[in-house]
Amino acid sequence: MMGGLAAMTASGLGTSGCSGTSSGTNTVVVTGVVIRAETLTANRGCGTNPSQVFKYAAVVFGQGANGELDQPIVSNVYDCFTDVTFVNLPTPNGNANYRLEVFLYNADAANAFTGLGTVSASTNAAAQTALTSLQGSNPTWTTNCTATQISQVQTLAVCQPVIGGSAGLDGGTPPIALVTLDTNSFATDSGVATCVPATDAGADAGDAETDAEVDASADAEADAEAGTDASAPVNFTFDTVRVRPRIGTNVGASVDLACGTKYELPLANPAVVNLDVGLISNGVPVGQTTCTTQAVPGPDGGTSPAPTCPPVTPLP
Repeated sequence: MMGGLAAMTASGLGTSGCSGTSSGTNTVVVTGVVIRAETLTANRGCGTNPSQVFKYAAVVFGQGANGELDQPIVSNVYDCFTDVTFVNLPTPNGNANYRLEVFLYNADAANAFTGLGTVSASTNAAAQTALTSLQGSNPTWTTNCTATQISQVQTLAVCQPVIGGSAGLDGGTPPIALVTLDTNSFATDSGVATCVPATDAGADAGDAETDAEVDASADAEADAEAGTDASAPVNFTFDTVRVRPRIGTNVGASVDLACGTKYELPLANPAVVNLDVGLISNGVPVGQTTCTTQAVPGPDGGTSPAPTCPPVTPLP
């Protein structure tokens, strides 16, 4: 009966997901294929933050008439704390080998995917419809798994790395989120800190008038780009910007940029990104702040929102 194909949910699995056989009267033998939740949420976590897994959907493929594992036979949707579990899978053409495609979504992507609910416990033709719906969605991550079903055993599927976007299904290049930071100027509590390139400081007196015109133009442009008040007083200047990225407990390497150079950080996964920013003038630190943004990868490699920077703290 096809009812035996229904993917078992967390409540249906309960404590009966035991592998192998036993003579004990309280042990229930389960024949099926499992992907542990921790396999899918590793290094991401389970929750509602943009960088965390919220839900995932899985489609099982059996052997088609052409001998390939390309015939969708069942699908289901799971919360991020639930193992992907399929029991008593049919054996198309007598083959008990299977391929599973897993589509993972953060909370925003899951809520935006209105067809996610129709994927639940779909079999045969409905599984093909579910697959079409999933392929037309915008998964945050994906992966491919394989497994062989063995009678009276819960077989753990072997999965490829979980990769951003749809790249995990075909080994393609994941989409990126490009975090950028403009370094022309930064707001302070009472005005603005402005970029004055180090080469300007060494200009001779004959270039002073030209430098002043260039600096004024650059300052006005920087104020416009940074959203600062063009009439705000310049509290201090800097010629170098030191940027250090942080994502959770992971701290990246610092990089020093000539002021006015745009800082760029490409990321393959959604994340809250903190940028520790130090302003330097003639080798001496003069100010610091921490900017924050949300990295959101897109299929077109879209640019993430501009980082938000609190006022720079001047250093003595």
